[in-house]
Amino acid sequence: KIKLDILQASRMCKKAWEKVAPETIKHCFIKAGFVKKEDDAEKANNIIAEAVPSVDGWEDVITDPAISFEDFVNVDEDFAVCGEITDAEIIAEVLNNKQDGNMASGDEEGESSVGAEINVPSEAAAAHHGT
Repeated sequence: KIKLDILQASRMCKKAWEKVAPETIKHCFIKAGFVKKEDDAEKANNIIAEAVPSVDGWEDVITDPAISFEDFVNVDEDFAVCGEITDAEIIAEVLNNKQDGNMASGDEEGESSVGAEINVPSEAAAAHHGT
């Protein structure tokens, strides 16, 4: 029995997605009817290619020549964006919000409160929590 956390599952999905050839994706869109003709698919590919950032002219934009285009684009690639939270922690947070009066009367019926305060942990706290 394999046990995966969400990060491991995301990385597996990313690796699997990287193995899918662009030609395969194009054919899937054609078969599904999103693109009516092969010519339309080529036009769509050209539009996408034009939208992708290019290395050309990187020297004109960057102020520090030590930073490569790839480093700049991938700077946040390994940044931890989430952590695991237990059911007990979720329940405790909800109970604390109810006791503090932070929840509107509609929240008890499953409606969210506009402008509800959300506690965002610091990067260090998030990194510590994810380990």
